Amino acid sequence: MISCWRHWIGYRWVASLALLAVVLLATERGATAENVKSRGGNPPEKSSDKVAATPKLSATQKKVQKAILGRWKLEDSEDELEFRPDGVFVGKSHAVEMTTKYEITPDGKLSLDFALPVARKVPTPGAGGTPAAAPTPHTTKIVREVRFEGKVLVLRDPQTGQTFRYRRLP
Repeated sequence: MISCWRHWIGYRWVASLALLAVVLLATERGATAENVKSRGGNPPEKSSDKVAATPKLSATQKKVQKAILGRWKLEDSEDELEFRPDGVFVGKSHAVEMTTKYEITPDGKLSLDFALPVARKVPTPGAGGTPAAAPTPHTTKIVREVRFEGKVLVLRDPQTGQTFRYRRLP
């Protein structure tokens, strides 16, 4: 008798609990659906359905982001940058266009995250110059100090000291 009891406890109680959980979930979902039908509204949103809120920016971050928004051209070159309000960075150099996310660090530095796949538009040979987008994985995070000299945006690499000067495009 004891071995039979151990057998039932060892195996069947798990199945019983699983069946009970399924019945409870089905009952709960049915009750939710009936409540929604009686109210005539949409079903309640799950937390996974909601869009993640953007993090709050400090005053320094807001000031830097507002100042860099728009299109910029590298002095003495054809290279262009574009910073969009939704956190998207577009860099154009010759025939290559790269798109990735950017953020402003709490200390006001610009951080470009190339750990995400970067969409590069490169003209394909013999295709009449039509660019083909090909995601290229990168694992680099670039951080630049941001400052302005008059109306010139100066991005400085804190590790090498190299500076890049950009003028705003109309």
